Amino acid sequence: MEQIDGGRPIDQPDRDIVSIENLQLPRGVIAPDVWGKDKEQPALLSIRIQMADPGFSSAASQDKVNASTIHYGELSKRIRKGCADHADTNAGLKWQDVGFTVQSTLSDMGRKAEGAFSVANAVVELNLPKASMYSESGISLLTVTDYDATGKATVSQRAFVLNNSRCMVLVGVNAYERQARQPVEASLTCFLLSPNKGADSSSDAAFDMESLFAIDRLLAEFLQDTFFETLEALAEATMQSLQEHLLIRKAPGSHVRLRLKKPRAIAFADAPSVEVWRKTPTTGS
Repeated sequence: MEQIDGGRPIDQPDRDIVSIENLQLPRGVIAPDVWGKDKEQPALLSIRIQMADPGFSSAASQDKVNASTIHYGELSKRIRKGCADHADTNAGLKWQDVGFTVQSTLSDMGRKAEGAFSVANAVVELNLPKASMYSESGISLLTVTDYDATGKATVSQRAFVLNNSRCMVLVGVNAYERQARQPVEASLTCFLLSPNKGADSSSDAAFDMESLFAIDRLLAEFLQDTFFETLEALAEATMQSLQEHLLIRKAPGSHVRLRLKKPRAIAFADAPSVEVWRKTPTTGS
């Protein structure tokens, strides 16, 4: 699961954590496919839950699933059932409904008889492995939700993630590197909400998440038509192009992390890489 680190840590050092990785949903999720058309496609759901103090110490000491923890088997069943109930009989499951189902399920399971709430924070990743033309990892949509002591949920971070999108690029300082294109792997995370400006998780997001799926195509088109000597210059130019052609209009104010790797550059290393962080200007700024 991608670790969101845009200004705030995901894992507090004193928090117990319960996770579910790659839960298969009962129906495909409707999202833009590699051609930009809304289409039902496979999806995997991962959840990382930080427990509120004192964590699941009671369950651990008693060696028993009790109110201090989240029953991950029951959580999985409820999420799958909730998604099945939301799914349109003909079209499939909307990606927004997946997040709503997870949040409502956690809100129910985290509320204990004595009025306390056992969940402090939840990171939800919806991975669409077939949504990218160039990445074997696909595209992921992430949401971080914080819960107070009463169970009130506040979305503190959303992110669009494209990992290891591979393109053939002319790049390098050596003369022989100009003779043929070599693979460059690009990973991009677009953080869409400031952690200091949370939004009520029941409200609609103030951005068009689906429009960001075009990053997959725009990134590849730009990289394949460039020639730079350094990864540093290539990363800077790529970021400027993405902001100019998409992000300023669709995700103004977002914080974007772009990492470029050259896996064939060093024989005895997996890859050298560079990484840049930039804030997308707001319209008119």
